[in-house]
Amino acid sequence: MQQWSDFSSLTTARGSAACGLLRNNIVNAAYSYDVVVAGGMQDVEESDDVVALKSVEIFKASENSWTVGPELPMALFGASMVQYTSDQVSSEF
Repeated sequence: MQQWSDFSSLTTARGSAACGLLRNNIVNAAYSYDVVVAGGMQDVEESDDVVALKSVEIFKASENSWTVGPELPMALFGASMVQYTSDQVSSEF
């Protein structure tokens, strides 16, 4: 039976981000996919404002840690992410 697992928090707190899976291509890995989180919105401290993000984070399941991914060409939030090929993902906005 599949179970949910807790893992470390994102480096940058965000909401309304695009999320997807990316094949990690590690032979015999316990987890065959990493998690990609792109864009989203972040609250501005001591303000009611929010900021759209261009940052991307990738959760390396085999290492149980987040790494910084390539920045998006523009800030976005509320987007969706789809698998393009077995090892690429694409954001839809």
